[in-house]
Amino acid sequence: MSKKRKLLEQLLRLPPEMDYEQVEQVLGMFGFVCVRSRGSHQSFRHLESGRMLTVPKFGGQVVKRQYLKQVREAIEDVTHQSLEELLERDDL
Repeated sequence: MSKKRKLLEQLLRLPPEMDYEQVEQVLGMFGFVCVRSRGSHQSFRHLESGRMLTVPKFGGQVVKRQYLKQVREAIEDVTHQSLEELLERDDL
């Protein structure tokens, strides 16, 4: 099982919190880049659609569930597919 698939499966389960580095990796896999960093808040922009997303790091290390939901929605928005559909693909 690939690391990308494992990270997507973890995001699909919506855990109470997830490591910031893992969230950053998932966003990067789908074309989001960090364009701004102010304190504990990181702003990401999707390269093609221009969609913006702000992800705060709590305690400098984790992202809470409410923001994981926003990350999930942003990925589904730019790919036009649900995470379940993305996981069904063989190219992960």
